[in-house]
Amino acid sequence: LFDSMPGLDDILDQTGFLDAADDALGNEVLDDLMQRRQSLATSFGAIPVFCRYHLPPRTISDDYVVSAHALGSGMCGTVVRATSQLTGETFACKHFPLTDLSAKEFALVKAEVMVYLSLDHPYVARLFDVYQPD
Repeated sequence: LFDSMPGLDDILDQTGFLDAADDALGNEVLDDLMQRRQSLATSFGAIPVFCRYHLPPRTISDDYVVSAHALGSGMCGTVVRATSQLTGETFACKHFPLTDLSAKEFALVKAEVMVYLSLDHPYVARLFDVYQPD
């Protein structure tokens, strides 16, 4: 789904995404996911996620001004307003605590994030940027 992007394999290697996914899901499941991803990329073209998954030292404050005022809250955290420093556009921003996750849980969260970054559909809220903490 997010194939054919220069440097993506390097990012996946650096973050340990494929190793963690392999450990969490097993070889057969990961191989099946990779085959499906390639098939979709061949059929529909690659959907860019390369520049939207940010690793340290880059932080959200490099790109957005984040308000302290809560717009709402749910089971996984509080939603605040973030304004792009580049365009002035306003976005909803949600922080997900990762400190208590096992390696398997972290790999699953990361896999889900990669899927959401690749989605572009009028009836699905779009995920614009992800910032991974240290």
